[in-house]
Amino acid sequence: MIRRLRQVFAVIVPAILVLVLMFVLLCYLNRWDEFVVVTLIPMWAWAGVGTLVSLICWPLLKSRFCLLTFGLWFVTGIALSDETSGLLREFHAAVTGNRTAPTISPATGQAITEHLRVVTLNCDDGTVEATKGIAKLRPDIVLLQEAPERAALIDLTSELFDLEGSFIRSEQCAILARGRLTESTTDPETGSLVATLIQPSGERIHLVNAHLPRATPRFDIWNASTRQELMNQRKTNRRTLRDLLELLPKTNIEGKPSKRLVGGSFGAPPSDDVYRLLRRIDLTDSFRQAGYGWGNTYPGRMPLLRVDSVWSSEHFKPVRSEALASEASDHRFVVTDFQRRGPVGKLALVD
Repeated sequence: MIRRLRQVFAVIVPAILVLVLMFVLLCYLNRWDEFVVVTLIPMWAWAGVGTLVSLICWPLLKSRFCLLTFGLWFVTGIALSDETSGLLREFHAAVTGNRTAPTISPATGQAITEHLRVVTLNCDDGTVEATKGIAKLRPDIVLLQEAPERAALIDLTSELFDLEGSFIRSEQCAILARGRLTESTTDPETGSLVATLIQPSGERIHLVNAHLPRATPRFDIWNASTRQELMNQRKTNRRTLRDLLELLPKTNIEGKPSKRLVGGSFGAPPSDDVYRLLRRIDLTDSFRQAGYGWGNTYPGRMPLLRVDSVWSSEHFKPVRSEALASEASDHRFVVTDFQRRGPVGKLALVD
């Protein structure tokens, strides 16, 4: 009897594991709102459960099919996890010693002209201490969510950019940059900002600093009320981001695509449907293309999710992006270096 049950379970358990894998893949592919709880859980977590169950059942049930399901889950976890590309780049750089060329001149300590450094950080309810590490990063543009008060931003802007800098602030967010910030718009619900930056060279860059409410996995994720709440939050975040992106000019006065940078805290991991809006207007996820190391940003001390990111239009090529710890915030810095694809300086005055 026991032997017969073991033979039955040796077939049933692997079959269930394959069906679960297919269901998870379909949810990741279609991003159905009704199954938001599935795509909010990182693929590596799904793969970890699948491989663990396969390993446990293999000796207990003496089923070779469990080895097959282990391989399927393992390969899926490696191939589809958002964290894989950054870890592979970091490993390759460590082995070969071939790291991306620096964007800070060692002689002068100034940013190299052809490069643009963008830093984004959620300051955790206006914590001034969270911004103290920004000066060492020597950014050109800083996007802050849950930003400190105006007085602290004045001092920070002066420290970062001297007389060349400016900033704008809403109730919750701020943009600091080298150059003049104009044409700003604030979303009244989230404090997210849309603005145009005119750099000292005359170059125009259209910016979005997004601060979307958090929609992340929870321990009560299987409750019907929790699922409904997360589904409603996704819909709200998607609508908010769509409204922000519609404020960005699509073309410049010459009819060419405008230069755009969108960054901030998007409230959900990269598997969420909200990011489809960014890909739809041909923006590039800088970490996906040029990220190094463990790119997750939340929670700060043990980052399991990448909810903060920087996206760019075709004018900016990401050359290096990474997440750095912030001692005073529950999020991590995202620091991204871009290389301009087109002319800079006087040749790029028109946008």
